[in-house]
Amino acid sequence: MNKKYWKQAETLAKRPYQAHVFLDQTTDGEPVYVAVIPEMPGCSAHGDTVEEALAWLESAKADHIWFLLDQNLDVPEPQFVNAGIIFSAPHYDDENVADMAASGGIVSPAVTA
Repeated sequence: MNKKYWKQAETLAKRPYQAHVFLDQTTDGEPVYVAVIPEMPGCSAHGDTVEEALAWLESAKADHIWFLLDQNLDVPEPQFVNAGIIFSAPHYDDENVADMAASGGIVSPAVTA
């Protein structure tokens, strides 16, 4: 890895991008949480929990920005007024997710279902 742009990528990754998290399934039919940054097509991560998907997304975000810098491509600016997390899990009736949404938990600024 060319480390020329790594510090800049880490700094840019700290900007207030909004993460979207949704529930999906693996090819085996197991539930998995997927986290994406809409401004960065291809920048995504997944995990067994929302927290895990978001943690992997933080790493993926810095890597994605590094790649853009290394290829002399534009790094998109954050587009949303409210940085945070939007969670969407239609047709999912896990009580833990419902409780998290009701309490505000890590699901902010909006929850869609």
